[in-house]
Amino acid sequence: MKYGYKLMMLLLGSVLMFSACSEDLSYPRLDSNDYVAPKMDHSFDQEAYQIKKSQFDEEWSSFEWTKAEYGLAVIPHYSVQLINGNKSVNVVTVSGLTASVKYEALNNACLAAGMEPGVPTKVKVCVTSNFTGRESIQSNTSEVTITPILVGVTPQHIFKVGSAQDWNENDDQTFQLYETDPGVFVGNFYLEKDEEFKILPTKGWGDDKGGDFFTTKSDDITGDGNMKFEGASGNYQLIVDMNKQSIQTGAVKMFIKTGTEVGWDNASENFPLYNLYDNIYRGRFQLVTDEQFKIITKIGSWDDALGYNEVTLSGATFAEDGGNIVFKDATTDFEMIVDLDDSSLTVKEME
Repeated sequence: MKYGYKLMMLLLGSVLMFSACSEDLSYPRLDSNDYVAPKMDHSFDQEAYQIKKSQFDEEWSSFEWTKAEYGLAVIPHYSVQLINGNKSVNVVTVSGLTASVKYEALNNACLAAGMEPGVPTKVKVCVTSNFTGRESIQSNTSEVTITPILVGVTPQHIFKVGSAQDWNENDDQTFQLYETDPGVFVGNFYLEKDEEFKILPTKGWGDDKGGDFFTTKSDDITGDGNMKFEGASGNYQLIVDMNKQSIQTGAVKMFIKTGTEVGWDNASENFPLYNLYDNIYRGRFQLVTDEQFKIITKIGSWDDALGYNEVTLSGATFAEDGGNIVFKDATTDFEMIVDLDDSSLTVKEME
């Protein structure tokens, strides 16, 4: 009995000692008011950044900071955090004292923080530290203005309807103008001298915009009802600002297809691909069996031309000849889309 009592007391003492040790290990020696926050030493290269999809794989910025102190020998996790008003979002989380942030992660964080795509917004960036069971502590902040983009969504578009397509009010495909900023639409296409047209926000007449809607017009656009283009026939950019009720022409933004059909003339505009929005270009023309071609991105120059090895091809049968693209299917009218963001060239047979 005496030995049993001693054994029981020994076990009880061990439990009490273990409990005390456990409490010492888990309970910080510093009061939370005495925690030492990480200090971020950072300045941005620019005051403002406008994010582009083509930058997604590139580094936006790298950050360094000092170690946070909780009064224990712990390794906290650190997060680079974006603050928009009263909403905070972690951009990236690491266990060390440095982090690199890519544009894609930044854009995702901006959207998660409620920032409006296409609108410059001033935000704060900081570093927070935390470990299980303890509240986060925050570093100093840096301010920067960021304009995020909405990815994977085709912008809203309006369209031009007029004598060039027999006033077909349901044709919203031929002459599209895409929204580049809220209420601002841009289209690139061929304008014929003396052609007449209106701008339609949706299919059908009723909400069409004629010359009487636009209080400001470029000198080559006239008319109060149907508008008339009085400039020289050619490729133009048409800019419509619904907010300011303005319609203007400008320099066209386009690529061209050149090759055997035009004697490899890198300035010929016989086969244009007009910019739709962002880095997407569209052309509609005939492809001839066994013709060879490249896409010229700088008209009149072979610099940055897109050949067989520069793009991923789909939609038809293609082959290579010395870096040129060779079309191998039957002669057909196609719509060709070039997307610089994913380096693709896609063709689709026109109906």
